[in-house]
Amino acid sequence: SRPLSGNLPELQSLALDRNNELAVPLFVIDPKKKVTYDVVKLLEIPSMKLLKTFVGVKARIQCLALSPDGQRIAASYRDGSLVVWSRTGQKQFQSQSSPPILSMCFSPTDRSLVVSRGSVVQVLSEAGKQLQSIDIKRGPARCLSISSDGKTLLIGASDAHVWNLTAQTKTGVIPVSEKVSALTFTKDQNHLRIATVTGSVHEHRLADSKGFSTFRSACQMPRCVSFDPDGDEMACAASRLEGEGRSYAYAIYIHRATTGEEFNQVRDPSKVTRIRLSIDG
Repeated sequence: SRPLSGNLPELQSLALDRNNELAVPLFVIDPKKKVTYDVVKLLEIPSMKLLKTFVGVKARIQCLALSPDGQRIAASYRDGSLVVWSRTGQKQFQSQSSPPILSMCFSPTDRSLVVSRGSVVQVLSEAGKQLQSIDIKRGPARCLSISSDGKTLLIGASDAHVWNLTAQTKTGVIPVSEKVSALTFTKDQNHLRIATVTGSVHEHRLADSKGFSTFRSACQMPRCVSFDPDGDEMACAASRLEGEGRSYAYAIYIHRATTGEEFNQVRDPSKVTRIRLSIDG
């Protein structure tokens, strides 16, 4: 691996696709208008070669999403704007609404985009038209995950909500004692794994919400959590007070999401704010 340097903001989001490509925000300072804003850089991994630059609105980026095939890129901004581009750089649509989008993901089976604004989750068409609106009431919706067949949506908030996208109905709510920070389906799509803000991970059966196992990660109070697409591995970044001087030590912890076994740890001198596991884990 190699570090990416330059005018990187404190990363609020980054995105990976199946083609070993990475999208990151990069801030730009316009000296004439005295404004700072973010552009999106699409990079090839591991060379970090710049493939394309996408310019949306002159605001800071809140979150990014790449379609699984890498053909569409979406960026939400802190002013409430949403911009979606094709891979070639053509802007497909742009909209603005409030509050800003907290999380978003592309469907793996069609060209729809799912976004969350506060407690409301919207399913948008390729042209940006609203297809569905879901109000979970107890928000905000911090994380989203769609099943591989595109039929089931998981929404993480105070609890985990399960939504049938085809029937447009709620199929269940899984109570969680702590706020949800990440959630995903297992490879067989029959179970889901939920990570909370304190580092605990819960596994539940999707059919009846029955809980199977729970473990607590070594990274207590993680800043960010990511599962691999199969839900078998989990990465989290956290800081701990260590040593006589009680200074903060930053690290990334990799766990088996099935057993909680920690099998890798990467020390990092900087504060990590977003993390993603690659498509191949």
